Amino acid sequence: PGANSTLMLHGGWRDDGMTVEKTPNGGKLFGDIMDEILTAGMRIGRRGNYADRTFYQGFPFAHDNKWPYLAVNRISNMASLLSEAGFHTNPTQQQRNMNAEWKRLEAYTAFWTILEYHNLERPEVGIATGYITDAESLRPVNGAQITIGDQTYTTDTFESLFNNYTSDPDMLANGFYFIEDLTPGSSYTVEVEAVGYYPATMEITTDPAFFTFADAELLSSVPPFITATTPEQASSGLLPGRQNVTITFSRPMDRASVEAAFSIAPSAGVELTWLSDSELRVSTSGFDFETVYTITIAESAKDQHEHTLDGNGDGEMGGDFQLTFTTSERDSDPPVVTGVWPEFDETDVRRRPVIRVQFDEPVALTRGFKSLAGLVKNGGEAVPGELRLYTLDLTSEINFFPDEILDPGASYTFTLGAGVEDQFGNATTEPVVIRFTTGSLDMTASLIDNFSGLSARWWVPQQSGSTRGIITESTSRDESNSVLNPMSVSGSTMEVNYGWDLSDPPHLIRLYTGYGANQSKTFTNAMNLQTYVKGDGSGNRFRFVVRDGAGGLEASPWYTIDWVGWGLVRWDMQNDPVVPWVSADGILTNPLYLDSFQFTYTPGSPAEGTLYFDNLHTATYSQVVSVDEPLSGLPDEYTLDQNYPNPFNPTTNIRFGLPESSTVRLEVYDLLGRRVAELQNGPMQAGYHTVSFDASRLSSGVYLYTLRTQNTTLTGKMLLLK
Repeated sequence: PGANSTLMLHGGWRDDGMTVEKTPNGGKLFGDIMDEILTAGMRIGRRGNYADRTFYQGFPFAHDNKWPYLAVNRISNMASLLSEAGFHTNPTQQQRNMNAEWKRLEAYTAFWTILEYHNLERPEVGIATGYITDAESLRPVNGAQITIGDQTYTTDTFESLFNNYTSDPDMLANGFYFIEDLTPGSSYTVEVEAVGYYPATMEITTDPAFFTFADAELLSSVPPFITATTPEQASSGLLPGRQNVTITFSRPMDRASVEAAFSIAPSAGVELTWLSDSELRVSTSGFDFETVYTITIAESAKDQHEHTLDGNGDGEMGGDFQLTFTTSERDSDPPVVTGVWPEFDETDVRRRPVIRVQFDEPVALTRGFKSLAGLVKNGGEAVPGELRLYTLDLTSEINFFPDEILDPGASYTFTLGAGVEDQFGNATTEPVVIRFTTGSLDMTASLIDNFSGLSARWWVPQQSGSTRGIITESTSRDESNSVLNPMSVSGSTMEVNYGWDLSDPPHLIRLYTGYGANQSKTFTNAMNLQTYVKGDGSGNRFRFVVRDGAGGLEASPWYTIDWVGWGLVRWDMQNDPVVPWVSADGILTNPLYLDSFQFTYTPGSPAEGTLYFDNLHTATYSQVVSVDEPLSGLPDEYTLDQNYPNPFNPTTNIRFGLPESSTVRLEVYDLLGRRVAELQNGPMQAGYHTVSFDASRLSSGVYLYTLRTQNTTLTGKMLLLK
């Protein structure tokens, strides 16, 4: 939503190290002219003028296809240019595009380009144009009247235009005006008026060669008032120390005057924190329970332009503002467990689980917190791991991440001892004991994306035409280096922020992964598609979408995000439902590649939230072959088995067979072809051998292990997941 620019594309390609323009040519010259004129008229950024095949396929010495990339340039038998005038995905630009005179502005730039291309003189221009905005919020002003000479232009309003696009009268604004037929080179006074603003005037002299730009920022004449509070007026149940008071003003305030005008009764220790110049937070850690409080902001509070507060909401300056609310009863109940994973006594649990315990309220990180939890193999030793606490709103979740892959078909017990405290010192009195049994299969994984440098591979949500029902300013895709997955050492995750426009169903975000990146990593319907997700506990939903060999877009079931820590979302494509989406039949036809992540709103869930993703991969599961059971006899040929375990962290075993005594070199390489380890180099006897590989110094990723003898070379692939 923040991107906006012009772009010119003429027909052309690369050959013998040079850019070649299509015949008949002239599109490049036209584009050079229009690039300058259109960009200056729209007053936005530019990307330049490119041969179309070069823009889409880069600058090689020579392109394979020596004809225009775009059909509009390829099919036309005349000089041609595709001009791009801004982005529909940019909210500011899109609201300008709704205006009829804005289209005239664009048309003038095309007309002037044609004249200059043909060496024709441009007629003198007498056009004034610009934007009228609020001086404080910089939001365009609807219904502003701009008068120049005997002409008056009124900027678009909900009644005049925007009702065609929304039922919300405050959603859309462009503040754009366009006045023609002025005398070129003459001086004028520009008068600007709008309801609720002080009038403004400007002096201009019209440019006879181009548009005359005259923007105005209007200062609101409406006194500041309180637009919202949390809690609401006369409410009850505010939890001291857990829920703060926020007060939102209609405009930026003079902070010192507000703080001087602030009081609370009965008296309580408070800390005032400004979240912005128009939003004040009041801490409640010093409040008592079951107490009626009244916060007063006296009429002496001022905004940044010396307007005093309209505290009583009558539209005039003056009057104190008061907010009265009642705090809750004292919390004397300990935290309650609302969910666990794995479920109690669950079987066939994956062997690298994230163990989760969720509570109905925030819990505290006390000094002995980490000593409360532990994972033990029944009849065996403790399993080392990392304990993390995640808190979001009124929910906490404790995650335990084992440091190693668990044994197949084994029973384990995770214990979270009594003593987990909430923020008021109430502690659990009973331990949480989760017994589970692991599955008996080995997993072989193939990484699709670790979300490092993801901007080249993943579109932002607004780039897909399938995305709808969103608040675009609240919806984004970013790379995070601060919220990381302890099961990975990639150093980054993908952050997805969403905001649903509840008045505009249906709701869908399509996070598309672009051409030539993840789409080159194909897989089959015999695999699992998996990714780690840090949830937001919202109850909103997520799913995978793949494109199959028949050209259809097939989707997984929707997965409800009801956790706030990290969890693995897995689509078993062989056994789980397949949902047809576009040109699809609900049958996965090989080969497959990932098309997108998709998100949707669940009625009654929060309209905004944030999710994080890491280690998107495919996985296949096969029966465990224990390396503890040596094979007897001599192999008939050279063999190199799949390493075990796989994925692994940090050690794994590699077994190979020699039909005769041989000089053996066993080496490990990364995907760039760099040797990272030499495990064996020398003569070995015929038979079966097992070598251990310690990857503790390496980062997560796919590695190749190669067995070389004088007679053969064999290679395997393994996945290190930390």
